[in-house]
Amino acid sequence: MNLLLSINEIRLRAIRKLCWLRKDMRGVKRFSNRIAGDRARAFAKQKFNDAVQPTISVEIGTDCNYQCSFCPQSSFHRPSKFMSREDFDVLINRLEAIGYTGHVCLAVNNEPFLHPLLLEFCATISRRLPKARAALISNGALIKLSDLHNLAQLDVPPGMEINDYSESRAVAKRISGWLAENEDLKRIPISITLRGRSEVLSNRAGNQPGSESVIEDYRDIFCTWPFMSLFFNWELKAFLCCSDYRHAVIMGDLHKDGIMDIWQGAAYKEVRARMLESARAGLPLCRQCDAEWFHLPEHCCRG
Repeated sequence: MNLLLSINEIRLRAIRKLCWLRKDMRGVKRFSNRIAGDRARAFAKQKFNDAVQPTISVEIGTDCNYQCSFCPQSSFHRPSKFMSREDFDVLINRLEAIGYTGHVCLAVNNEPFLHPLLLEFCATISRRLPKARAALISNGALIKLSDLHNLAQLDVPPGMEINDYSESRAVAKRISGWLAENEDLKRIPISITLRGRSEVLSNRAGNQPGSESVIEDYRDIFCTWPFMSLFFNWELKAFLCCSDYRHAVIMGDLHKDGIMDIWQGAAYKEVRARMLESARAGLPLCRQCDAEWFHLPEHCCRG
């Protein structure tokens, strides 16, 4: 099997080289993706184990205070919804039932600091899932110093990824200043990334215009998202992945099923089987997507 894969990669590398010599940059990118995707596919066939707990990502609200050009928030407005305390409790009960030890990210295509119960949600995860950790992805504009002090007092403070999209880098300066001046905030794992609000990224499964990619080039490309993370919306319906902005592909309902029942269920098995068979084009949402994600983290693999 390894020999066949090696021969196939040699063939793809040769095609990519010809594309480069012809100055066909589309071809170079396509066959680079094929090589990376085929490696990831082979690794997933060997190592993926659906008995291993996935990362949990929860869209606790539908809104964002920014409208960046690369995000569907700028082109399709969703009705404003927030996860209720009752539904969050259902989520925690389900996670407690399996002794969850991974990350619970409270952001997908939303700004978590818009939710009025965010600090309470983080405290609940710290108290009831002591071997897990909350995670927050934020643009940082709405974060207050008092928020960080409160989060730092938790037994298990959330990890935070802050993307500063401001042209003046005001968010990064403000938060970096707080971190330098307040010793207790060092308990919070915080990373700050400088970003631009006019970036051109992926087409988000056809949900965001502006991508320069050619969608036909991706229909046999492997994607690792269905092997990594389980996504829930504000009403606890599981949706396919972070590119499924409109929640078009529902994989399960946490009001009816357990975490692992959904993760190991027929809907996910079908998606993974098609990805492993290079049949991405047979999945209605995935065939519109130009995702390039070829990394399968250790938490997805066999022990």
